[in-house]
Formats: sequence, C-alpha cells, structure tokens
Amino acid sequence: MARRPHLALVLAVAFAGCGESDSPTAKASYVARADEACERIGARTNALPEPTFPAPGAQPGDPSTEAFERDQAKLARQADAILRDGLRDLRAIPAPRGDERRLAALYDELERAIDALAALPADDPGVAAQDPTARFRRDAAAYGLKECAADAGA
Repeated sequence: MARRPHLALVLAVAFAGCGESDSPTAKASYVARADEACERIGARTNALPEPTFPAPGAQPGDPSTEAFERDQAKLARQADAILRDGLRDLRAIPAPRGDERRLAALYDELERAIDALAALPADDPGVAAQDPTARFRRDAAAYGLKECAADAGA
C-alpha cells in the first residue's frame, strides 16, 4: 500500500508539464486565433480606398498631384494604425506554453517591419522593391501561421 501513493506522486510529477497548453491542440488553437486576427488586418487594409491618381502629365505642384500626395499620406497613416491595432491583437492572444519567447520575437519583428514601412518615403521609386515584412512572413510561416505569412500583394 505504501507504494501506491508514491507511484501516484511520481506519475503526477512526471506528467506535470504535460498540460493542454503544451499540446498540439493548444498550438492549433493559437494558430487559428492568430490567423483570424491576420485575416481581419488584411480585410481592413484591403478595404482602404485607392488614392486619387494625378492627371496624366501632371507635374509637382499641380492640384491633382497634391491631392494624390495627400491621399497617399492619409492612406499610409490609416494602414499604419490598422497594422499596429492588429499587432496589439496578436500580442493579446495567450501563447502556448513554451512558445512565448518565440512569438514575442516574431511580433517584435512585425513591429520593426511596421516601423520600416512607416519610414519609407512614398515618392521613392525603389520603395516597391523593398519588403520589410519578408522576414516576419517567413518566420510566421515556419510557426504555422498561414494568414499572417500571406503576401499582402497576393
């Protein structure tokens, strides 16, 4: 009889770290919630209107060029706010036990990408070739986040 409580104690200690939050189910649940958040971010950014493009042949200082520049600046601010709200939503989802540091690093990378996007000049022709989100999207895909890893241009 004295061995049974001891065996129960050994089993309890051995399995103490095997809670649901470590399970594949916990990660799958996390991934589903994070991908839903990323889907909302994508829907909100895709709903932003296109800027009013300048008239053909318009020069700097023309009213249509100025309107385009104002539209671009406004859209950039709106997109930045959407991305930062989305980042807060992602950080608010409790990470599966053991993945906290990895996900914190992932979202730190996203924050750096948002900062880099905000710093890009809209009138620089090389901006289209830059992708500050590439590393985040790669790492998000490696974790299993499909929506978060999706190319916004796709």
